[in-house]
Amino acid sequence: MNYPLTRGLLLYGIGLGLLLAVTGCSFLAAGAYVLFPNDVKAHFPGLRGKKTAVVCRAASLEFAEPGVSRELAARIGMLMQKNDDRIMVIDPEKLADWTDRNDWTEFRQIGKALKADMVVGIELERFTISQGSTLLQGQADARIAVYDMKEGGKLVYELKPRTIKFPPNSPISSAERQEADFRNQFVDIVADTLARNFYDYDSRAYQATDSTALR
Repeated sequence: MNYPLTRGLLLYGIGLGLLLAVTGCSFLAAGAYVLFPNDVKAHFPGLRGKKTAVVCRAASLEFAEPGVSRELAARIGMLMQKNDDRIMVIDPEKLADWTDRNDWTEFRQIGKALKADMVVGIELERFTISQGSTLLQGQADARIAVYDMKEGGKLVYELKPRTIKFPPNSPISSAERQEADFRNQFVDIVADTLARNFYDYDSRAYQATDSTALR
């Protein structure tokens, strides 16, 4: 028997055991990250395999923030498809063309007209990016309702009004950032926060984002 080799293997085994005992949690976390990267499941996975219309309405804000509702709807739809290719989002330009040509009061009307399986209706109740003339801080209040058009427009998911704020604690000086750049970033943050209700995602990838937005 090769005693030096056996002794070396024994010492190696003891050392490995101690290492795992000390850092076991880290190893397990790393393994979980590799095997199960999307640890947060979709709050509502019912859009998978469905033709979906994503509509945002912000009628009272359109004068102050023209186009914000369409921007949000388009970005939310894009994020849905990017993160779950089973979600089939209706072309936002086609949707915008229909809403421009028709009077509508309910999200279900759009779903019926465009033959959608599901409608994600977003009510944007507030969207601001400034506090006074020299301070920038985005704040948006939004709620979501999802309608199943195959079930006669039945309400199947609802996200109650939610406030999203960036930066969360205090505004920044407009001397530090161009207002247009800040607005674009805030639209992305709002879209990302709302879209994540519909697909699985990795919480670790969003830790930095969530630290800058109140959900």
